[in-house]
Amino acid sequence: MRRVIIMMAIKTSEQGDKMIDIHNHIIYGIDDGPQNIEESVAILKKATELGIEGIIATPHFRKGLFNYSNELMMKNYNKLVKRLGEESLDIQLYLGHEAYLDSNLLEEIKIGNCLTLARSQYILVELPSLDNFYYIKKMLFDLANLDFIPIIAHCERLVHHKLNYSQLLELKAMGCFLQVNATFLLGKFKKYYLRQWILKQLSLGKISFVASDSHNLKNRQNNLLEAKKLLTRSMPKERIDIIFNKNPKRIISNESIL
Repeated sequence: MRRVIIMMAIKTSEQGDKMIDIHNHIIYGIDDGPQNIEESVAILKKATELGIEGIIATPHFRKGLFNYSNELMMKNYNKLVKRLGEESLDIQLYLGHEAYLDSNLLEEIKIGNCLTLARSQYILVELPSLDNFYYIKKMLFDLANLDFIPIIAHCERLVHHKLNYSQLLELKAMGCFLQVNATFLLGKFKKYYLRQWILKQLSLGKISFVASDSHNLKNRQNNLLEAKKLLTRSMPKERIDIIFNKNPKRIISNESIL
């Protein structure tokens, strides 16, 4: 039986410079993100200052490492949404998971334990590596057969040798989408060649998303605006808008990625 997709309307920004963050650990008391609601609210206040108008909350879904109930996740998420109204914060929250790819993932998705992004067909997938590439492709292909569309989280972390570059492009060719972390683009890590390759793939449309993967306001803060400013130096404004605004909105409205 094919899944029924629930369409969600989002508020259209009047400003073309707004952003939507599709990978963010904003829900408190769940994984390695904020530990209490006040910390979550502080992070959201900072996000609005950066020009972020929407965030898809993506707590880790990885049994054995992060053990929490979806009931607790929903409870904390709803409390956070309520606080947004009380604080008059102009930012929209959506829910999803960062799903670790293992042998149990397909079943967890089918029974509704692991959530797609904003109730769309898109699912944010964390790969263990590209070492067993046949297994990775088979699992992602099985996801596609269930009408899910994988988005590979922080794809830059998967590149350790030359073969991995072509493997990422092969995943893109088979229907997956690629996401890179903003912090990586800012040169926080000494991988110059990889960063140049990532920048090229962003300009070519092979990598479709830049996200914050934010966890806190200390060592894993939201660098989305800094990354956007960096890319503006070398990419057309239209491409920037697709990466930071249009493609994320297309996830939420369950439309095809550009």
